[in-house]
Amino acid sequence: MRYIIIILIVLFPFLGFSQDKIPVKQLGISAGSGININGSGVISNTHDDGIYNKRISVRGVFGQPVSYMDSIGIFSNGSGLEIFPATSGIPSNASVLGLLTKTVPSTFYDGVSAAIAGIDQTTNSGGNRSESYAGYFGGDIKVTGAHYVNTTAINLDGSNYTLKDDDYFIRVRYKTNSYYIQLPTTAQIGRMIIIKNDMTATDFSVRCNSAIIIDKSGYHKTSTIIGNGGSAIFIYDGSFWNQIS
Repeated sequence: MRYIIIILIVLFPFLGFSQDKIPVKQLGISAGSGININGSGVISNTHDDGIYNKRISVRGVFGQPVSYMDSIGIFSNGSGLEIFPATSGIPSNASVLGLLTKTVPSTFYDGVSAAIAGIDQTTNSGGNRSESYAGYFGGDIKVTGAHYVNTTAINLDGSNYTLKDDDYFIRVRYKTNSYYIQLPTTAQIGRMIIIKNDMTATDFSVRCNSAIIIDKSGYHKTSTIIGNGGSAIFIYDGSFWNQIS
């Protein structure tokens, strides 16, 4: 076999093939820019489809929807993937579909499995007000299952509690002295915080360094009280924390 390979290498310049493209039936493999695949079954080095400047793209017919992957991301406007099986009788289509077929073993208590995942690894520092999210949807969202949120149970004992970036629902189980929950002075617009008082005979305060809390009566405050057994929702509008309940 190795003798055949050596002979092909020696005869290669005389077989009529250029070093830039090797046609094989209807396929052409181009060196340099990369490999392209399109609906005609041709692999070329044009920029329309295929691997070009680190891009792999596939389309059925030129000018029709395309899906591609390159070094900066993945794109698809195909809108032809069926979400539900044909036996469901529900017509559907999507451009991206993830099917979860394996979960973390039950022996791992904190295991997480997801069909599609997004992790925000950016940091918002230096006064940068641009927004960053692990997921962004520019239209309506339909959820056919349960909605899970981050839940944290705390004790206001020994120190105040300053809300963290991933806090959403806070339960206060116990409090000593005059410790309180501290709201950040700024947040991304639309951030929602839910705080519940689990105690039956003790209240506590939610504070901010400046008077940017607008309570249910419309007053600007630096703090508000959550009574025993009560709860409150706070939504940041870009300037103020609006207390909803």
